[in-house]
Amino acid sequence: MGVRIRPALVVGVVLLVVLPFGAWRAVAARSMADVRIEPGAPTCSGVTVGVDRRDDRYRPQIPLRPAMACQIPYWVANPGSHDVVVTGLTYPLGGPGGGAAWKVVSVEYDDLDPASEVDAVWSGAQTVPAGTEAAIVVSIEFRARGCTDGGSMWVQPVFTVRSFGRHREVLSPASPTFRGTRESTCEM
Repeated sequence: MGVRIRPALVVGVVLLVVLPFGAWRAVAARSMADVRIEPGAPTCSGVTVGVDRRDDRYRPQIPLRPAMACQIPYWVANPGSHDVVVTGLTYPLGGPGGGAAWKVVSVEYDDLDPASEVDAVWSGAQTVPAGTEAAIVVSIEFRARGCTDGGSMWVQPVFTVRSFGRHREVLSPASPTFRGTRESTCEM
């Protein structure tokens, strides 16, 4: 005579497997949903940081000159009830192969990933405890062989955060404005 498995037992076993998995996914998603990134005021040497009053916004404006070196804090706010970990950052156009007159030299005083090309890429692990905020510091310098004409430009860095083994990308509203100067022009 064969073994008869009761349908209620099968349903119970399935629920014991599926429910925790679904709960884990929900907790992970919820813990990262409210994470926000805001650029802070840059600290620069070799230049005076101005103000860009474009689009009804006030952004710090960094003139691109050979002596320019800046540290830009990006504030990661975690209003959730669980810790999150910042595991990565992609800074558009700031990598070794970027053509702008500025480049990212480090993030959190760590070197960039070797895979960085046009964009600067950083991998790390900075925990932001629940209900707090922490700064991720991006160091930027003048790129002598790059060029940014007399106008201004800004980029939107993308941060990767992790919680409970799940990842989410969070877009920063913007970087400070980089203002082209006579020293950063594309004309030779």
